Amino acid sequence: MRGWTLLFLELDWATGRLGIWLRDESSVPRRIFAEEVSDLHAPRASAEASLVIEGLAHTAESLEIRMRSGEVIRITARNILLPA
Repeated sequence: MRGWTLLFLELDWATGRLGIWLRDESSVPRRIFAEEVSDLHAPRASAEASLVIEGLAHTAESLEIRMRSGEVIRITARNILLPA
């Protein structure tokens, strides 16, 4: 997912479902889904923050998305589904 572009995150507070919309290097839309989110940390240091993903660390119940600008989005959830 390195080099993919983060488009937006959408959290349904009532259900705890999170959708992360991305665009891959070929401009194909991709999504990450998380169910029963218990923690979400999504810093946005400035309007100049990069939308480009630098790296990713994933376990069954956690996900860290490192942005090229240095921010790290952290998610803890019961289940996280990455795109194929």
